[in-house]
Amino acid sequence: MKKISIAQLFYLFFVLLFVSCSQESGREETAANSKSAIKIQQVLDENDLDTQKIKYNLLSGEEKYSLWNNKYESLINGTYKAQATGFFLNEEQKELIQELKNKITVNVYNTEDSDEKAYFKNIYTPSFLKKAEKIFTYEQIGNIFYKVSETASISAAQHSSAKTASVADAEKPCVCNVGAIFTCQWGGERCEAQKCVGNGRPDGCGFNWDYPCDGLCNLI
Repeated sequence: MKKISIAQLFYLFFVLLFVSCSQESGREETAANSKSAIKIQQVLDENDLDTQKIKYNLLSGEEKYSLWNNKYESLINGTYKAQATGFFLNEEQKELIQELKNKITVNVYNTEDSDEKAYFKNIYTPSFLKKAEKIFTYEQIGNIFYKVSETASISAAQHSSAKTASVADAEKPCVCNVGAIFTCQWGGERCEAQKCVGNGRPDGCGFNWDYPCDGLCNLI
């Protein structure tokens, strides 16, 4: 029987150690991915808009990116759940969504400011929306680029019934981004700058939910 040298034993030991570490790393990565998937699904399943925004802001930049990237991918592939209700896109619309999908990165969704994020928000987004307005309906723009899911809606308690700010408004959560082309409901309401809970929080409103929530929805 051939004897195993000390060098061979050390080599075997390090091979087994590497395999063991790789397996453990793989299990940790799988667990992390599973946890992220659950967090994202909880956001998508939430029916109350403000609660949905709170859950959304608890996601990491990578998770936010994954949420939007998956939505755009499913729209391009025709598997987005809204398709079941007759929400179909033509090839020109799909091509524009593909362009947007190619532009978004994790940095766009990170809370930290960066040149890439500034470019996306201040230069690319306005240019993109000009093109989108030519080939999408107003309702499609709202559903695709200003909502993460079809389920959530603003509760009656979150609406502002007055045209001006009030003490009661200050107790309501901010739900929209002032100045966005799509802010509240389709043509029936508008976002107005008012004192509200969470005014100016870093994201969760506007296009791709990458803009601050700084206002309330008022009936026009």
